[in-house]
Amino acid sequence: MNADIKAYGGSLMVTFLFLSFALPSCSAKTSSVLGSTWNLNTGSFPDELEAHISLAAMIADYSSINGFSTHNWHGNQTTVSNIYQAALGCNDNGSISFYIGEGDNPWFWVYANWWWYYEQQYCIYDNCGNSVFDSEILSQNWNGSWNQFVLLWSCEQGDTVGGYQSGSGKPYGMPFAWLRTTSLSINGYTSPDSSGVAFLGWHGDAPYLTDDVEANVEAGCLKFLNNFYFQALLCGHNNSINDALDKAAYGVWHTGFINSPLRQTMWWPGYMVVYGDGNIHISDSFGPPDVAVTNVLPLKTAVGKGYCMNVSVTAANPGGWNETFPVTAYANEIPFQTQFNLTLTPGSSANLTFTWNTTSIQYPMGNYSISAYAWPVPDEINTANNYCTDGLVALTIPGDIYGQNSSFPNYVVNAVDLNTLLTYYGGKLDGTGSNPYYANADINNDGKINAPDLNILLTHYGQHYP
Repeated sequence: MNADIKAYGGSLMVTFLFLSFALPSCSAKTSSVLGSTWNLNTGSFPDELEAHISLAAMIADYSSINGFSTHNWHGNQTTVSNIYQAALGCNDNGSISFYIGEGDNPWFWVYANWWWYYEQQYCIYDNCGNSVFDSEILSQNWNGSWNQFVLLWSCEQGDTVGGYQSGSGKPYGMPFAWLRTTSLSINGYTSPDSSGVAFLGWHGDAPYLTDDVEANVEAGCLKFLNNFYFQALLCGHNNSINDALDKAAYGVWHTGFINSPLRQTMWWPGYMVVYGDGNIHISDSFGPPDVAVTNVLPLKTAVGKGYCMNVSVTAANPGGWNETFPVTAYANEIPFQTQFNLTLTPGSSANLTFTWNTTSIQYPMGNYSISAYAWPVPDEINTANNYCTDGLVALTIPGDIYGQNSSFPNYVVNAVDLNTLLTYYGGKLDGTGSNPYYANADINNDGKINAPDLNILLTHYGQHYP
């Protein structure tokens, strides 16, 4: 496509990406995105900080597209108060929460029942570096969590499901604090329970988003999380949490989650854990909005200047929603026809016929590439399949229908063209003619190869270009 068309399409996408549409069964859900950057603000980790920001924005966008009431609290808004709100699910049943930042697991001496005990707690940090402990989160969350799914990308926060300390009876453990239950499978990936909730975190150290990992995949963790939330949120009807983990890992390391570097300690001292029910779906979306052009077929390889040619175009809706959109056909990226208000249901396609009228002076003789473009729909992310092109078509002298040594015309009207037309004389597009139909010989494009076509050829017999 030409620069103007591409720029227009890009501006549409910038606008559409931030629009949202109604999705089924997504009312009264909140998505909270948290991220502490206090340890990155020294300037030593500019790439990691940029990765944090882009990831938070991506999760927030995907959540909004799926109808969640979304809070992107990454950075300065990751306050103690907002961490508490996220742990409550903002009082919306079926909510999801994400946190990325530092984590710790300090030990404390406590005195209870006439004894001193050495007890471990777990904490994450707000954006000012203030620690927020599991027991503090649980105290705010005492009457029950509204979260269905929580992912903490932070060191040690998945070390244990948690429970109550044997000495002091004090609660501990981030899964317990965020989901308000200790009845979670310790391997929700291979042995999911039926709790209806899931927690993803790190046992031991969590890597940076920008770390190189196995097979030298730069920023592999960032790519994994991007893939995971795409599959879990935008394709959530078809993907459980475990499905999304597998597809996300395969997209980066070409292997399932269980065999990915996230589960292997050979490259990192920690590994990722899944607690609870990995079979839950956090979204009902059948897939992101997506329209496409899957095939472009010019019905001729030669069209006489001043005459018309038909082009068959297949448009499709590989996305999950009913879509209405325009499709434009181009010759050398010059638009020649647009069909508006094409409506397709999910998974369906339609065959369209476009007509290229070559009368205009903007089409000089020469070779043309024929293409078609499905204009992006609101919230469409994958636009790589919107554009499709086919082989060359010659805009040539009327009557030049066949080359001397090729079916492609040679810009000369001669005996080869005459003999070819006579061979197919009487052919009809509907198949009822006395001979097979050959589109190049149908010079006036009326669906029949007959006397008018022969007269046009004879009128231009002997001509050549240039």
